Amino acid sequence: MPAPWCHALLDDAAVLPPRGLSLDRALEAHASLRSGDLGEVVGGVAVTDRELPHLPPGDLPVHLRVTGGAGMLEAALRSLVTSDLAVRRVEIALRDEADLAHNARRVVQVLDVTEAPEDLAVHVALPVLTGEPTAGWLGALDELAARELGVLLAHAPGPGTAAAIEAALDRELPLALVGDGLDDALTGLRAVRVALDGDGPAAVAAALGDADAAVAWVRDDPDAARRTRRWCVSVAVPDLAVALDDLSVRDLT
Repeated sequence: MPAPWCHALLDDAAVLPPRGLSLDRALEAHASLRSGDLGEVVGGVAVTDRELPHLPPGDLPVHLRVTGGAGMLEAALRSLVTSDLAVRRVEIALRDEADLAHNARRVVQVLDVTEAPEDLAVHVALPVLTGEPTAGWLGALDELAARELGVLLAHAPGPGTAAAIEAALDRELPLALVGDGLDDALTGLRAVRVALDGDGPAAVAAALGDADAAVAWVRDDPDAARRTRRWCVSVAVPDLAVALDDLSVRDLT
């Protein structure tokens, strides 16, 4: 049985760019992996609102990535009320970089006035930082924090991502990451732990790029990794089979 720290850690993003697998092929492969020896490591299936109507009914956990703005979010939320799909998370990106706080406020307003499943998580993606967060970027985080939402963050080693992680955690916002594979899942998880421990942005940036240290950490302190999952809820990868194979080869479960 996989260790508790990696339970539902890896989301399946095979349908989304950059891989862009057809929905039928992606679901077939996902079902095989979910029923395999490492099935407990498998989290949700990430799809967009274009694929959502073509999903078969059932209890497969779905993470819905809304491709438009607040208007499309409202339509998606309304559709979920009577849906026979197990949509566990909705993800939406803030697109108006000129006024991110206003855009975040619009998302919050939609959530406040639109009926949605009670246990639905909502994670909001902000533009990738290349340096220190701007006032508008931080203002958007403040809006999300006031509504107790989550943040969707691309794993990109460097000071920008480190600053984003620290800013989100300072506001007690849980993070869902988007990565390329197992290394990004492990380094992202450890970087969140480093930030929670207060080691500073330089240490967080270093952790994002040090896969060997991340592997050693989950081996040596799996309980800390488990506790960190409260704040690093999952990592979406384009090739779930490869990520699970890497996990098995490294004997980390």
